[in-house]
Amino acid sequence: LTQKLSSEALEAFGHTRNGFLSDEHLAWKTRAALRAGDWETVKTTIAALSDKARREAVWTYWHARALKALGQAGSEPEVLALMQRI
Repeated sequence: LTQKLSSEALEAFGHTRNGFLSDEHLAWKTRAALRAGDWETVKTTIAALSDKARREAVWTYWHARALKALGQAGSEPEVLALMQRI
């Protein structure tokens, strides 16, 4: 479901806690959340990635975009710092 870009992919991941997923599965869950426009899941799934994976430019970018989309108070400096890293 996830690798075929199924609209049901995010729902399939809904039964699994992020802590039990590998970085590869977390990446696919994040992609499914992006397709669904689920910014909260994008944010929490990227946060669950290993430190090494989370520092990759692609996930740094999408983490910043999620923070911006969620409009969390005080997130502007963090969004700017993340974008400057890449």
